[in-house]
Amino acid sequence: MLLRTLFLTAALSVSPAPQEMGQAPIPSGDVLTIDGHQIRAEVYLDWLIRLRGEHLASYYQECWLLARETAKLGVQVTRQEVREFLDEQIQRRIDVVYGGDRTKWVDELTKDNRNEGAYYRTQLIENELMLNTTALAIRERRITEEQLRTAWEMNYGEKGRTLDLLAIRFKFQPPAAARGGNRRDTVRAYQEARENLRKSLLPIQERAQAGEDFGELAQRLNTDEVLAGTRGELPGGYAPKNFSPDFRDAIRELKVGDVSEPIFAMGDYWIVKLTGERMTAFEDVKEELKREIEASPPSSEELQIIRYELLGKFPLEIMPELSYAPEGDALT
Repeated sequence: MLLRTLFLTAALSVSPAPQEMGQAPIPSGDVLTIDGHQIRAEVYLDWLIRLRGEHLASYYQECWLLARETAKLGVQVTRQEVREFLDEQIQRRIDVVYGGDRTKWVDELTKDNRNEGAYYRTQLIENELMLNTTALAIRERRITEEQLRTAWEMNYGEKGRTLDLLAIRFKFQPPAAARGGNRRDTVRAYQEARENLRKSLLPIQERAQAGEDFGELAQRLNTDEVLAGTRGELPGGYAPKNFSPDFRDAIRELKVGDVSEPIFAMGDYWIVKLTGERMTAFEDVKEELKREIEASPPSSEELQIIRYELLGKFPLEIMPELSYAPEGDALT
């Protein structure tokens, strides 16, 4: 990572990339000390480019092109925006991982032979690339009819069939793997535990089918505290996108008033009751869905497409000067 940062710092400072991609000038003077011997910046950077120049060229190409294209379109992130984003990410990590103690975070960097300044410079480059890719993906986003119809069904149900559900969730605790046991024994124990829990839930399903108040059952039996507190009502309602295909398939054929068999989905068992349904027409929500997609961050697939298309459109050529053979002593 340090090699990549130093290489890019050197290369970007002499390149005509838009806004010079926010990079600082090439380091000057001594940058390393080895056994009391001072190593000057130009010596180390010369050695570094000889060693890793070709290897890092495609990464530099990507950074350079993204900076240029976002600048052309007026969506390039500023250095201040990158800093603010990075500061927020670092502070979040310090709060979550190190209990808000910045000193512990710095100590962890030191153990990896890094310091705060070097880490920050590296992350500035990495995050500038990511934020520019994101900005370009949003700018170039073209929302298709197919995307809108997929979002319609994932939000409102198959063909707009919107379901009202009450749900009881039963936590499944997989058995601990036996010491010295083989994989076959572990799988068998897992399957048996699942089946035992499923069988134990059948009486609850029968009680609900017989007319016992499902809300009361949900309040008493739910291992999900949120669902217990809402008497089985899903916060925000049922949206297929929030549930696994196994769950969606299991409730597809339910009719109003039906109670499902125990469903194993998302690591736990569920029993649900369909209390109502309504149709949501595509045209009624089309513009709302479009606005939601426009406001959503790009998917990993969108970011990959942007990067591949950009690199394919503007190919990289390695010039002979980058591959020159070393002459003399390149280490002093």
